[in-house]
Amino acid sequence: MAENIWVQGQESYFNEDAKFFKDVYIYGKLYYDGSVGVSGAVDSANINISGIATINNLFVTGISTFLGNVSIANTISVASTATFGGNVAISSILTAGSLVVDNIDVGIATVRERFELTNDDGTQHVVGFASGPRAGRVGIGSTLPERQLDVVGDIKITENIYDSANSEGLTGYYLSRDAAGIRWVAAAPDAQTDGFFAQNEGVLVGVGSFSTINFIGNQVGGDLVNATVNSVNSTTLDVTIKDHWIKNNSGIHTTVHVGINVENPIAPLDVNGIAWLRSELRVSGVSTFADTVRIDAALRVHDNDIVGTALTAKFAHLAGVSTFARQAGFATVAGIATYAPLAGVATYAGVSGISTFTRISGIATFARQAGFATAAGIATRSNVAFAATFAKQAGFATVSGIATFALTAGIVTFARNAGFATVSGISTFSNQAGFSTAAGISTFAKQSGFSTSAGIATFANQAGFATVAGFATNAARAGIATFIQTVQTLTNQDFFIPFVENATSQTSETVRVDSGIKYNPATDTVTVGGGLTVGSAATVHGALKVDGNSVFDGSVELNSTLIDINGDTGVSAAKTDYRLASVGSGVSWRPAGVETKNILYVTKDGNDSNSGLLEGDAKATIGGAAAVALDGDTIYVRPGTYFENNPIGLRTDVSISGQDLRLVTVVPNNPNEDLFHVRRGCLIENMNFAGSRVGVSYTGAMVAFPPLTANQNSGYVAPGPVNEGPSGRYRSPYIRNCTNFATNSIGLKVDGDLVDAAFTGTNNLGQDLKSMVVDSYTQYNENGIGVSITNKGYAQLVSIFTINSKIAIFAGSGGQCDLTNSNSSFGNFGLYADGTSDDEFTGINTGAKNADVDTFQVFGVRDEDAAVRKPFDGQGAFFKINLDDYNDTGTKTGIVTEPLRTIRSIKVTNGGSGYSQTSPPAVTVSEPFGPEGILAELSANVSAAGTISSIDIVASGRNFLPAGSGTNQQNITITFSGSGGATAEAVTDPIFFTVNTATTPTTNTGLSTVTFNEFVPYSVGTGVSMSFRRLSRIITSSHSFEYVGAGTDINRANPFQGGEPIPANEVVAINGGQVPFTSTDQKGNFRIGAGLVIDQTTATISGRDFNRAIQANLTPLILALGG
Repeated sequence: MAENIWVQGQESYFNEDAKFFKDVYIYGKLYYDGSVGVSGAVDSANINISGIATINNLFVTGISTFLGNVSIANTISVASTATFGGNVAISSILTAGSLVVDNIDVGIATVRERFELTNDDGTQHVVGFASGPRAGRVGIGSTLPERQLDVVGDIKITENIYDSANSEGLTGYYLSRDAAGIRWVAAAPDAQTDGFFAQNEGVLVGVGSFSTINFIGNQVGGDLVNATVNSVNSTTLDVTIKDHWIKNNSGIHTTVHVGINVENPIAPLDVNGIAWLRSELRVSGVSTFADTVRIDAALRVHDNDIVGTALTAKFAHLAGVSTFARQAGFATVAGIATYAPLAGVATYAGVSGISTFTRISGIATFARQAGFATAAGIATRSNVAFAATFAKQAGFATVSGIATFALTAGIVTFARNAGFATVSGISTFSNQAGFSTAAGISTFAKQSGFSTSAGIATFANQAGFATVAGFATNAARAGIATFIQTVQTLTNQDFFIPFVENATSQTSETVRVDSGIKYNPATDTVTVGGGLTVGSAATVHGALKVDGNSVFDGSVELNSTLIDINGDTGVSAAKTDYRLASVGSGVSWRPAGVETKNILYVTKDGNDSNSGLLEGDAKATIGGAAAVALDGDTIYVRPGTYFENNPIGLRTDVSISGQDLRLVTVVPNNPNEDLFHVRRGCLIENMNFAGSRVGVSYTGAMVAFPPLTANQNSGYVAPGPVNEGPSGRYRSPYIRNCTNFATNSIGLKVDGDLVDAAFTGTNNLGQDLKSMVVDSYTQYNENGIGVSITNKGYAQLVSIFTINSKIAIFAGSGGQCDLTNSNSSFGNFGLYADGTSDDEFTGINTGAKNADVDTFQVFGVRDEDAAVRKPFDGQGAFFKINLDDYNDTGTKTGIVTEPLRTIRSIKVTNGGSGYSQTSPPAVTVSEPFGPEGILAELSANVSAAGTISSIDIVASGRNFLPAGSGTNQQNITITFSGSGGATAEAVTDPIFFTVNTATTPTTNTGLSTVTFNEFVPYSVGTGVSMSFRRLSRIITSSHSFEYVGAGTDINRANPFQGGEPIPANEVVAINGGQVPFTSTDQKGNFRIGAGLVIDQTTATISGRDFNRAIQANLTPLILALGG
């Protein structure tokens, strides 16, 4: 067969298929009668097809003209201009250019930005917008529709009009407007002739007008609302509201009784049922309790705490211990206060231990320091006893040991005028015994005013009036006592003490002495060789030394300190509530509580020199406790305000637990430093952080990781970064049930640069969590930041409530968080995600890809340590394309090293002057030089003063080069028509392709198939480098926004002070940041991201995604109606 066949000058006919394995050149026209099937490319200057042509791909660089009908079964994509002279049937349209058709039949037309239908002269328009500030709006006769449907000219409707309640009305109905929109109503809106309309909260009641108002009351006790004819104007109806409540500057009050569950109240407040008071109950008069009173918390009486235990809640007539006295209100610190049927007024005791009562005796008292009972109002009495325990002027008995009472007392404790018995051991009862100034023991005599003819004679060292009697014998029936001369001696030696023999003789008794009892007048001491039994009260002013065992059947009162075996009194500035404890061979003073090995106590009356291991030996500051806390210890903080020398460093796994959120307040002394530096496994709970006052600015964070250079002022002093420790597993620090009140502060700062999971050696993949965990942490830090997560840090946040924060939750430089069950109230911004991290992974595209694909095979996916890594959801990628590979990048050349850009907003830098509101200037933006770039469209807004006030973005444009003046960069310029001199600059966002899925990379080559959430609009060649960066992202659901944007001053941000929310400030995602969210605002409007908004006020649904869906369904109808 010949290699070449040359046919010239005659026709060629082929009865079978002709196959050409190389190019076929046709220099004339190509005619065909049947169908032509072309699977490859056809390169021809002109192709005339009169039959059916099946072409897989038709690439036309010039203009294509179809004179007949055209049927396109699939999508037609138009980049420039397509003109059809006949009818066109298209199932779907994807156009970025202009489509000119005489007649078109479209199944689905998808328009990315806007569609426009015009007549030949361009005067009649049907315009629809898919993006920009007019997204979702359709204009008929208007190129810039202002509402969802903007019609210039007449509207003809052949069927019904449905109102805001989706009703078409009835014959004769009229349209009327209320707060919900347009409504069909039954009567004409002529209130003067036909009646009036009634609205409930702005919404019409019923469907017609009314002629009569009927006020209906309950006919019980008088109606609250009453209608009468105005006495001056008979056409005016006066409506009077009867209200028993009166308002003045102090509040509201009423002058009648109020009953709750009581029909006829008999008191100012008559409650039938349980009354629950959330705060204090203050009663200035007498309170009567008809039944049991239960008190489950501390009780204060007359500004003093009542502590201890009330053993019996009700009084008993014969009770040994009873819980109250009839008028015992002045016993301020009573362990157990008793009830006495005949006690007129219970006396005041500064510190009374136990006040006891028996039915027969008057009152037998015991007090820890009863000698200081300074004022006894009314002395009580006994049914049988001769004497009362407190006299009218007993207030000056400054040192009495123990005051006792006996059933038929021979000795009673205070005389009627015994106030001057200043050093009495036992002061006896007599009518005029008050002048016994230095009595050792003064006994009772029935007739012994001056013991001159005593039935029972008295003994006194220097007795006031019995000046001669040394020892008088006891003769019950003696008429005259025997006198013995007394000689004073101060010899420093022991003398025997005489005693009377207990004989049964009726005529005489013997005085004896024994060596077992001795008295030394120089030291004023008594020595007892054997046992000593004291049947009644005893007072010891000096030392009492007992070599053997001692048994006390009654009470023992100590008016001074008790020394333990170590010579310690248990009293000093650092010793609070020390108690005697058995240790070895004796007792020793020790703090209260049981010593533990993993709890450190902090109290307001502690001391940092204490061990902290017992509550009675507590530390005074949290920093002091943190300095000695070891791994796994808990610091328990009692109520109080603690001023701390911050930052306070904590070791690994150390917990700080306050007793109560509101009762434990921590104030940082250094406002420009962090308060707590936490590490792996730390816990902080049940406390609040506050400034010394609202006006003090705190720029540090309340909780943060330690910096790389140690700067702690107390606690554990060590630098960062935080690591997993020897456990090999990182555990996030945990903050729970806390509140931050510090102005301008950061409640929680998670800086990923200060965390490295590796304890030793190389970091294992997946260990770098760099995280904290939060549950119930309220931020009332005016003008501060609630939570800040930066530098690839991570946080799981539950129940974060921010109030008046500058930014509620901030994520930057790749920081991410999950936010659940939280609220942002007032403040400037709610959720704010800004930017990305630096390059986290890199890779190389392995195969050339055409435009508009979303899946790439990426080779060598590695992190900055060259370890093979798998791309993940939460990263964004961009391609470092070579501009020389594209033919639509103008004069730009070289490799792009940063993401291409799109316009986010326009900042007016100079509003200019002389512009017209009715004819605003045209705004022009420089074209993008990136491949497949799309021009931006802007619209200027002119103020009444003729200046440019703002610029709306109709279309954001696409694929602007990174900013700069290099060959691979561009600066975006904005110009205005006219000579007004306005200037503006573009604010841009980078374009990232976010990772949807990625396959596990191969071990050695790091090859992974990555699918993005977006299509890449330009082709990507083989060998093009890629960078993956971590997005700053806040993921939240059911987030509540209340008046966000109203400001950081609570006195002005609330709505009743004029605070206005800014909905755009609720969620801000810029520079590659993301905030996937669902939320409700203060009006109950529900949002699903930026794409769908359900407005409860207007009962409408809007948003970008919703508008796109509506447009996709509405466009065929519009095209069908408009031709």
